[in-house]
Order: sequence, then C-alpha cells, then structure tokens
Amino acid sequence: MKVKTNTIDLSVIAPFLILILFSVCILFTLLFGTRIYKETLNRDRIQFESRTVSQYIVTQIHQSDRDGMMFIGNFEDHEGKADGDTFFRIESINGVKYYTRIYCHNGYLYELFSQSDISFDKEDGEKILPLESIRFEQNNGIITVTITHSDGSINTEKISLRSLDGDEYEK
Repeated sequence: MKVKTNTIDLSVIAPFLILILFSVCILFTLLFGTRIYKETLNRDRIQFESRTVSQYIVTQIHQSDRDGMMFIGNFEDHEGKADGDTFFRIESINGVKYYTRIYCHNGYLYELFSQSDISFDKEDGEKILPLESIRFEQNNGIITVTITHSDGSINTEKISLRSLDGDEYEK
C-alpha cells in the first residue's frame, strides 16, 4: 500500500511569497515616504514664514524711509525711542495723521492702521503671520530688527535708513 504524502509544489508558493515580499516593501516605502514628505513640508513652511516676515518688515521700513515718517516705540506710547516692540509708520491723509503699527502679540505678527490720536488694544490689529517676538532698535541711522520665529529660530535684520543721508526719493 502506498502512503500518500502531502507535498507542496514550490512553483505554486514562490509567486505568493514574492507577492507578499513586494507588498511589504511597498508598505515600508509608503510609510517612510510619507514621513519624509511631512518633514519637507514643515521645513518649507518654516522657511517661507521666516523669509516672508523678514521681507515684510524690511519693505515696511523702506516704504516709510523719509524724514519724520516713522519711529520706534512701544505699542501704547506715541513717542519715538531708541528701541521698542512696535514700528510706527506715519502717514498724513487729508491733513489727518495716521499710524501703521507693526508689532507682535500672542504668537503673531500684527499690523494696525489707525488715526494717531485713537487708542487701541493689541488684539485690534490684523494677524499677518505666526511669530514669537520682535524687537526694533535704532542707532546711528540703522534699524536692527530681531525676530524670534515660532520654531525658536532668531533672525536679525539690519536696515540702513537712506533718509538720514538726505536721500529723499520718490515712492
């Protein structure tokens, strides 16, 4: 009498093993690719915010670079100081003086445009971008802006004022 043994034909199992191995490789590739993609997006977002905040502030300072058209101080004060947390841009519209205040509050860069003699709270401004803190200093015709971003990185921008050299130019 013959005993029947169960033998498995390797030619049937090999394609299934290769399919399972291929599926596992695809799964790991997708998992690692997703993680790398998220890290790249986060890095790009942080760099974008950093460049945008710096460029926005530099542009605001250059646009108001005329004698008597800007000063640095604290949000509540309307007096020019050597340093402060707020940049004031001064405009005159129909003989009325207006301030554009640029400052940081509750983790955001804000801008507030208002009449110079009206009092506002910091929350009344328009949120621009996430930002931890900002500090302005003016010394010998150079404004130094120290920007602390939401990720903890710090940028320092030094802007030379042209209006102190007598270079009044058309905007």
